[in-house]
Amino acid sequence: MKQVAEHNTPDDCWIVIGEKVYEIPEAWTKKHPGGHLPLKAMAGKDATDAFVQYHPNEVYKMIPNFYIANVVAKDTKESIFVKEHRAIR
Repeated sequence: MKQVAEHNTPDDCWIVIGEKVYEIPEAWTKKHPGGHLPLKAMAGKDATDAFVQYHPNEVYKMIPNFYIANVVAKDTKESIFVKEHRAIR
């Protein structure tokens, strides 16, 4: 996650969804149906919960195009709140 956190700008945007890292091209941030602000806010972070909350199932077919790597080890601890939320999904 430390390496992901370094990619936190609109022109260098990586996000984590699940245990996978995705590189979001700047051109896509301009076309994102929800606007550029959500991507800007989640750049360099674990966006799993936000992604699941706001995206319909058909979007899951698109994201493999942006896949670049798996998260090797998370160096941040999930809060109890996040664990409980993810458990009920």
